Amino acid sequence: MMLFLISMLVFQGSSRLLELEEQTADGWYINLICWGYQNTDNISLCLSQEDSPHMSFEADGGIEYVWHDASRWQWQIETVADSGEHPDIELIAGSTPCILYKSGITELTLATRTDRGWEAETYTHGGRVLHSPRLAVDQDGLAHISYLALLSGQYIVCHAVRDGSGWTMEAADTITGGALSELDMDLNQDGLPRMAVMRTVGDHETIYAYFRGASGDWTRAEIDDDQYLVVYPNIACGTGDRTGITYVNTGDPEGIHLCEYPDPPVVLPVHPEDVYCFSYSPGNTPHVTYTAMNALRHMCRIAGSWVETSLGYTANSHDLAISSDEQAHIALTTYGEIKYMWHTGTMGAGNSGMGDYCPHISVSPSPADEHAVLFLGDGVELPAQVQLFDLSGRMVASIAAEQPSTTVYLGELSNGVYVARVSDGSGGSAILTVMR
Repeated sequence: MMLFLISMLVFQGSSRLLELEEQTADGWYINLICWGYQNTDNISLCLSQEDSPHMSFEADGGIEYVWHDASRWQWQIETVADSGEHPDIELIAGSTPCILYKSGITELTLATRTDRGWEAETYTHGGRVLHSPRLAVDQDGLAHISYLALLSGQYIVCHAVRDGSGWTMEAADTITGGALSELDMDLNQDGLPRMAVMRTVGDHETIYAYFRGASGDWTRAEIDDDQYLVVYPNIACGTGDRTGITYVNTGDPEGIHLCEYPDPPVVLPVHPEDVYCFSYSPGNTPHVTYTAMNALRHMCRIAGSWVETSLGYTANSHDLAISSDEQAHIALTTYGEIKYMWHTGTMGAGNSGMGDYCPHISVSPSPADEHAVLFLGDGVELPAQVQLFDLSGRMVASIAAEQPSTTVYLGELSNGVYVARVSDGSGGSAILTVMR
């Protein structure tokens, strides 16, 4: 009951959204956007032409939309649908948000934000639509969706385009035997779709890559390993003819494998614990984010070498986008919260954010009972004063932190949700939930 009451209080209160504070020093920054949900998952992120973030995510069974209002330097949040799952967000003409989500067993819904609100259009397939449909918008403003469907025992790799006359669906492939899953899709600079799909037959996995040519023909390529498990395919299109496919190999060599035609595959010696993200910058620099050892991590290739950063946060889902100035942006969900991370400065140069530099405050565990630990990143000058606020904005505690980690006694705090901030404003914010 306490969780429900907290959730209702946060949803109705103005403190549900926090402002995005402008930062100028090089490094990684994090902003807590909203909290109070019981369940959050499957977040999707894209950037506008001005590199402003737009996000969609699942929250308590529905679909939410969050965007950053640069004119007021604040986050805004809207409910798109009361029910739905696996949202994917893109922008038409770089500014108009549209969100694809699964709305039924055989249905997908594309919701577009207009002056009249969200206008939803349902796309129905004759078979069962599987999870994780993908959305992309080409340079002409046409929406492309890719998804997997199961009909009469056959798996169909589907791609559909919406123009002024409606939807046109193509079957890129039809598979009998085994199972298809884990689809990903992107468009190249000519607006042609590229897809990556995992096929499982018994205990054997194969990655299929699909490419649509200008004539409309589909070509399938296979990435196979007869000995080890290959999972979690991702595909991304960069500038020019650059296309990359990543997947996780659990065998030898273990790690994330990156295939960039026509270059030979490379292996990132990392071991993701869950689904990861892959994207290109405008300059064709590959970026990868993943979770390992309960921490979100970022990697990018700088001057031929891969450089890794531990960002210090857990995430049950996250998404990655790269801005026009080559900076990484990450949206993540964790413990019913929505957070946004971004990098400023030259990536890979000294203390600019690559390595273990992450100027933020974090709290663990949350929820907590009698004790919690405050962690202060390199961007916080020590000693520091950390203040705890309740949801009404009242300061309930002030904590002297002389070390990067400080154990805090919570016995005098009531059950509830609190916001932790460094008194000088550095380090962003962190949420602490007290529950006994």
